[in-house]
Amino acid sequence: MSQDAFLDEMPRRSVSTVWVSGGGTSYCQTPGGRKAGLYPNWSYEYGYRTRGFDADSYVISQ
Repeated sequence: MSQDAFLDEMPRRSVSTVWVSGGGTSYCQTPGGRKAGLYPNWSYEYGYRTRGFDADSYVISQ
């Protein structure tokens, strides 16, 4: 599903960022060293990618 693809993509795109490869720990890393919460690109790209919601790409339950 879309969320799984997004969550798989983020660590791959974050490998060379200072938040992960900077040689230390920071508030934006999990205790295991993974980046958590920061989008690894420009904010306008994030806005473009999240401007709409395609409900058919998600399993929605009640």
